[in-house]
Amino acid sequence: MNNIKKYIYLVNMSLKSSLAYLKDFLISKIFLVFVLITFFFVYRTLLGQNDKYMGFTLPMLLYYLVVTESIEMSKVLVHNRISSDIKDGSVAYQLIRPMSFILYHFFSSIGEIILKNFVTLVIGFLAAFVISGFKTIPVWQIFAGLPVIYGAVCLNLLFMINIGMFAFYIEETKPIYWIYQKLVFIISGLFVPLEFFPPIVLKILRYSPFTYMNYFAAKMVVKFNFIEYLQGFSIQLIYIVLLFSTAFLIYQNGIKRVNIQGG
Repeated sequence: MNNIKKYIYLVNMSLKSSLAYLKDFLISKIFLVFVLITFFFVYRTLLGQNDKYMGFTLPMLLYYLVVTESIEMSKVLVHNRISSDIKDGSVAYQLIRPMSFILYHFFSSIGEIILKNFVTLVIGFLAAFVISGFKTIPVWQIFAGLPVIYGAVCLNLLFMINIGMFAFYIEETKPIYWIYQKLVFIISGLFVPLEFFPPIVLKILRYSPFTYMNYFAAKMVVKFNFIEYLQGFSIQLIYIVLLFSTAFLIYQNGIKRVNIQGG
């Protein structure tokens, strides 16, 4: 119970810290409005004379983009924090603390991410509502989509935690993050649903973790399917467990190197 309280405290501290800079964050979200306006014309060109493509209308595509951008824009660069802790030896102090190094970074980041994501969703949905000509999607789909949106947020965060852990073995983790970010941009359905790609691409990426970071969460908000929802949410949870396990494994092996080298 005491351990749970510690991690809840970390989430609260993360939220309070983020609230202190909320005004600056809100101003930065003006960029999202310009992104939506730009892609409104891109999507309109893609659809041409058609009202929809692969079941997606223009308003649905705008709301889809809001969800994916809310996930991307709410990221915190936790891999840099972890890498810094490992490089300067701060990780050694964690050994005497009654708190997991990985869970510390997870919970001290998740509060900030959730707040950023929520604010971005609100601003994005309002902007999409106006830009689309006051077209809406069912409100219940938005609420139904929240669990998979935050599942996607957790996947992103855990990938970045794993990237940071590689600082135990290599001098610089930025190249790994760069590759990861490019994969997210290309194969996660960040800008358009994967249905817009050739069918073979969707088949190949069906069980890829990147599919469940952006594409799946956004699709469930604009084009909800109960069976797909249950299957996808289950896959998200499996990947979350796997990524936590991988992070703990990398940490355990890495901390041994620190101890052996007198870290």
